[in-house]
Amino acid sequence: MISIKISIEKVLTLEASGHALFDKKGKDIVCAAVSTLLQSWLIGLEELCKVRLNTKKENGFLSVRVDEINENTFLLTQNLVLSLKILEKQYKENIKVELEEKDGSRWFR
Repeated sequence: MISIKISIEKVLTLEASGHALFDKKGKDIVCAAVSTLLQSWLIGLEELCKVRLNTKKENGFLSVRVDEINENTFLLTQNLVLSLKILEKQYKENIKVELEEKDGSRWFR
């Protein structure tokens, strides 16, 4: 199962780990969807929002820290959360998304 934890406080953090195990490597549509969403989010943050990211990538693991939270970075992250939550509803056995709000922020206003 892919486990994704997204937390917002003074900084935004995301940790994704595991494997979807929906199908064989190279044919796993859940893994491909999650990878595409995460890569698109990272590209958007760096290229459109021009924020620097602290990232760590390994096989089956991604850790991201965003120190600069503004309207644009938050909007891109909300889009990511919505998309991941849709996948989670469709593939409950393969992906779990956890959201934490520590500073009173709300993911959806």
